[in-house]
Amino acid sequence: MKNQNKEEKDEKDLEEKKLKLCTRNHDYHCDICLGWEGTLVCCDGSCRRSFHLACLGMDEEENDEEEEWLCNLCKVGAKRCMICSDSQDSENMIHCKVESCKKYFHRDCLKTWNCEVDAAGRFTCPRHTCKACNQHSYTGKQGVMFKCIDCPAAFHFKCLPSQVNMSRCDL
Repeated sequence: MKNQNKEEKDEKDLEEKKLKLCTRNHDYHCDICLGWEGTLVCCDGSCRRSFHLACLGMDEEENDEEEEWLCNLCKVGAKRCMICSDSQDSENMIHCKVESCKKYFHRDCLKTWNCEVDAAGRFTCPRHTCKACNQHSYTGKQGVMFKCIDCPAAFHFKCLPSQVNMSRCDL
């Protein structure tokens, strides 16, 4: 009976550990395989990306959630553009002003999405504006936004075009 209680406690502790891994305004999908099933580990750097341990070539024993963990980009202070996925010229990238976002973009890439950047370099990225109705996500009038994991496109549920494939990005 004592062993069964210990096993149940260990199992509960493991589930709590898994829940803690990615609940801090990070992506809820693996940045490598784009899957969201299974345990994800979150980068503690500025990118807010998440990864499956297996996709990183790590196992549970190598991961200590108490220690700060940085992805390969954050370790060297690099950023990755949400539009072109390039990490070159990262010192000239700007990030979205929405506090919970922190996605980075090249200025030229933002022009292709008709994003207005003010003189101070502040902007709201396309992930917070519906691509169909142009309403910001924080206005709350249209409800929840669905955000593409491949590009910055976002749509309110009511605004989702029928040709949008929910399993891959065609934008």
